[in-house]
Amino acid sequence: MSEIYEEIRKFAEREKKEVENALQEEKKQVCIKADSYIAKEIKYQTALLHQILEKLNERSFAEKKGNKKCSPFFNLRKIFKGKCG
Repeated sequence: MSEIYEEIRKFAEREKKEVENALQEEKKQVCIKADSYIAKEIKYQTALLHQILEKLNERSFAEKKGNKKCSPFFNLRKIFKGKCG
C-alpha cells in the first residue's frame, strides 16, 4: 500500500514541476497583431494545411470505399493534380 502512495507522491511532484515550467515558458510569449504580415502568413499557412488535410481525407475515404487504388500519402503532387490510379 505504501508503494501506491509513493507513486502518487512522485506523480504529484512531476506534475508540480511541469506546471512551474509551463509558467516560466508563458513569460516568453509575445503577442502578434492580427493585421501584421506574420499573422497573415500564419493564417495563410494554416489554410493551406487545412486544404491538404481535406484532400488527404477525401482520398483516404475514396480508397476505403474502393473507388481509388492509391495511398493518400504516396505522392502529394499527384493528389493535388488529381491524378491517382
